[in-house]
Amino acid sequence: MPEPVMAVTTPASPDLTLVEVKDLYGTRYRVRQVELASNRAQLRCFDIEGSPVPASPPFECQTLHRENICRHADTDFVEIEALGDRWTQCGICTREIEARVQALLAPKRVNLS
Repeated sequence: MPEPVMAVTTPASPDLTLVEVKDLYGTRYRVRQVELASNRAQLRCFDIEGSPVPASPPFECQTLHRENICRHADTDFVEIEALGDRWTQCGICTREIEARVQALLAPKRVNLS
């Protein structure tokens, strides 16, 4: 699977290096490379200067959940239309999510013996 990194901003300290990732809707975010390499679920988002992107209280800055990062090519994005609304999202991510939902909703067999 390709790496999610699209652009790298390297400051003086390696711990502050920002990488650009996108979510399944194609929105691009900058996150710290050390957070992306870690197992943190929520990654803090930063602007191009390296300042945290403000978020609504009670959070101090906007975060991106690791599960929402898309690692597929921009050519995998498709247009979706539902309930009179239209947007673009990754077709591969969408199929993966739908498969997980179907697995969760599938009837479970219970062995009573």
